[in-house]
Amino acid sequence: MVAHALRFTVSRTQKAYVLPARHWASSDVSSLRPPMGMRVRLKASYDLSSYPPSAQVSRWNDAELNTLKRLRGSDFEVVRMTGLVKP
Repeated sequence: MVAHALRFTVSRTQKAYVLPARHWASSDVSSLRPPMGMRVRLKASYDLSSYPPSAQVSRWNDAELNTLKRLRGSDFEVVRMTGLVKP
């Protein structure tokens, strides 16, 4: 288990942010897009058994890190979305 936040990127975000983020990086106003700073976690039901042991914790090399590209947004759940700031 990783007990701290990890930064990741998505291809499209909405024009909004959740603190501690301090800016948005998009002109898309769709609420279907995640805002900058949104906190998520991997769903407990997601099966990690096919990932190498080092990719299941935070000691990755590039080849093992690439296995995480199989994850999809739907494999995560929102942890916190309070304080949404929109223009």
